[in-house]
Amino acid sequence: MGFSLLNRYYDLLFPANDTVVNSLKKLFTPAKKLLDAGCGTGNYALSLAERGFEVTGIDINPEFISLAQKKARGKNNVKFLTADLTAFHLKESFEGIFCIGNTLPVLGEDGIKKALANFFKHLLPGGLLVGQTVNFALFLKTGVFPFPEKKLLDLDLIFRRRYELFGDLVRFSLELVFPQKGETYTDQMFLYPVTVEKLKTFLEDAGFREIVFYRDFTLTPYDPEGRDLVFTARK
Repeated sequence: MGFSLLNRYYDLLFPANDTVVNSLKKLFTPAKKLLDAGCGTGNYALSLAERGFEVTGIDINPEFISLAQKKARGKNNVKFLTADLTAFHLKESFEGIFCIGNTLPVLGEDGIKKALANFFKHLLPGGLLVGQTVNFALFLKTGVFPFPEKKLLDLDLIFRRRYELFGDLVRFSLELVFPQKGETYTDQMFLYPVTVEKLKTFLEDAGFREIVFYRDFTLTPYDPEGRDLVFTARK
């Protein structure tokens, strides 16, 4: 119930971050044709389209795609399609692909490998892949990964997230709390804790080169104590 209910508040809880948008613009320029893999409700695809890129967004969640398509009405340089990252087949190639927001770990180890191979196939020669996950190295070292809770008090909503080790996986739990109503909704999914070392191997096996890791979208060098992991890789 939690994840389906989250769709209703997704845009308010996860608006496009200006630092991320500006860094993506910087990384992809002078490319023009981009694929947003795991686009959610389309906030980043739409932000980059506003900055002159031609963007296709894909996501496995049809409700997200429906919301994104509504926001894209009247715009001729952005489109959205329902598709599985591990198995999509588009009749076009792209100068750049980005997969952000911790999407890859949801796919599992085999799914990450399939998605990276699919990204490589859909990139033009010399094309750039940009990815983002949380820094699982920090979580595996400390056993905790604190997320600040988000409050939408005008909507009577508190949003909480939590990571826990669960065998070889990480259990991701969310909680939607409506204090005035006295209602709480919870849900969980399991993530594959992909690290820098594993990502590097998976990317190389998929055919990528010039692989670089960063701490976050400020594009400072990777720090094992940082909360995020951002990477770029070239076809």
